[in-house]
Amino acid sequence: MPKNKDRIPYFFQIGFDFGTSYSKAVVRDIIRNHAWVYVFPFDSKIPGFLIPSVVVYKNGMFQRHVDTSLLYPRGGLYHLKMALEKAAVGKHDAPVFSEYKRILGSNSPNNPVQIAILAAIYFLSTTFSEIVHSIRQKFPDYGAMQEDQIAVNMAIPVADISNKSVCQLFEKVLNISWKLGQEADFIQNHLRVADLLLKVRDLEKIIKKEGNNELCHVYPEVSANVQAFLRSPASSPDVRTIYFFSDTGAGTVDQSVFTYAGKGNKGRELNYFSANVFPIGSSQIEMIACGGEINETNLENWRKKKESGSNDLKLKNAKMKVGKKLTMDSKKTLYGTQKCLWLKNSLEQNIKFIFSGGGHIVFPYQRAVIDAYKEYLGPKYDPILTSMPRPVDLAIPKGHEHWMKRLYVAYGLAFLFEELPDWTSPDENIISGEIISNPLPQNRELEYCRCKGLIPECPRCHGNGCIY
Repeated sequence: MPKNKDRIPYFFQIGFDFGTSYSKAVVRDIIRNHAWVYVFPFDSKIPGFLIPSVVVYKNGMFQRHVDTSLLYPRGGLYHLKMALEKAAVGKHDAPVFSEYKRILGSNSPNNPVQIAILAAIYFLSTTFSEIVHSIRQKFPDYGAMQEDQIAVNMAIPVADISNKSVCQLFEKVLNISWKLGQEADFIQNHLRVADLLLKVRDLEKIIKKEGNNELCHVYPEVSANVQAFLRSPASSPDVRTIYFFSDTGAGTVDQSVFTYAGKGNKGRELNYFSANVFPIGSSQIEMIACGGEINETNLENWRKKKESGSNDLKLKNAKMKVGKKLTMDSKKTLYGTQKCLWLKNSLEQNIKFIFSGGGHIVFPYQRAVIDAYKEYLGPKYDPILTSMPRPVDLAIPKGHEHWMKRLYVAYGLAFLFEELPDWTSPDENIISGEIISNPLPQNRELEYCRCKGLIPECPRCHGNGCIY
């Protein structure tokens, strides 16, 4: 280890994938361009990179849940990310809050929505504290130089990144959690909810006065998820290629359709044609299998059956219901995409499918999306599938290379925020007017393309600079 006066200041970038069931983190040493997986130190029953996104509530106290083999502990406030999104959009009657109300008890003075936000802050702040501690253990002289820094990027679904309410709440929770995570004397494995509430209110006042931390950022989840792909030879150099990305997590299926096209002299950006978040992630399979008896014990039993590959009839029926729903929803994604394409045949000629996520399985998820594509365009069209490559600059413990399947988001977030591609939302890319077949129609009103005719391969105007 070099002497402090001889070394370059440290800059570590944390990429944090706030997951519905499990969270994951990757840390990158920006100066040396070396990344590694944060290993959860509390339990080794299953791969140690998975951090249970659960907080246990008992008698007015929050408690860390560290048993990675148990996703639905007694008193566990689970699916915190989903609850946070529901709170942001005002869906206070969502089923997750009914579950929280049951866990809190009928005599509890606490509001389930407020508890969800506080629980998310408690989970994130304690986790950030542990990640920073692991960095300090790896680099004992961190902090010896005033310029040493640690930054954090956290993902939110691309369908929500343009939703101001969702974006602001996630940013607020991230900033509070990051500040709180640095107060080791306050953050404990057991913490009174009332004490946390008072502390959060104080931090809210400080952030309102000082503004958000420039080292804390939120970024579209799918944009982070595809960084390994975009930075690899597997990525198509043809800017006309349309990617349909379907990411299955525990709580949701996040679908995005995008191109990775140029924008003048500033490099490429991700242009989203459609983005949807469907609440039919893999945890819905066990919830449907539970029938009317949804509780921690039943959820845990069905989850274990599902993950063991059981052919139980209730599980099969639950998968079929999820698949049928996803086929219908995937058509919405394709329809939204078509509104951003002025040539009718762009989808059949240029689209490629990418499947990802820790909850992804062929049946029902992949099959449902392919069925939607064939029903939308016709059975003769066979989709082109492409895969996610393994990045060469990420250190994964030997024998655990299979971890990568669930690390793409965290890996993509572990780059400097300024180096991550910009994006345009589906609303910005919708084409007004009629979808046409002729690339050069006559006697129609013109709409100027955002590429300004600078890109000959532009998938919207084909270099004409105008959309008819």
